[in-house]
Amino acid sequence: MARRNVYMTGETQIQVEKYMSENNVETHTEAVRKIVAEHHDEKLKQETELSIKLKSIDKNVEVLTHLVVFMAESMSAVKHDKRFSTLYEEALQARERDIKRHVSDSELMFNE
Repeated sequence: MARRNVYMTGETQIQVEKYMSENNVETHTEAVRKIVAEHHDEKLKQETELSIKLKSIDKNVEVLTHLVVFMAESMSAVKHDKRFSTLYEEALQARERDIKRHVSDSELMFNE
């Protein structure tokens, strides 16, 4: 087993040494750098996906309604059943109306 590093807690050292043995890395420093780089790449990928999703939202659809539905769904998943949430129901109905309006607007545009 490698020499104990005084700058890492026991749990962190176990994680780093596990990474070292799985990926054939020789030093703690190199292992930590690679772990951080992988984590950074994953976060960057998630942020890029989110920005693409936000840019691809149709400008005719009301973003606030979608955010309210998302918030209501998030809250209901933790605190209570979403069937009892009037906020959720109202936002869901508004979102459905918004989508139907957008679909009918685009159908009119294609029919002309």
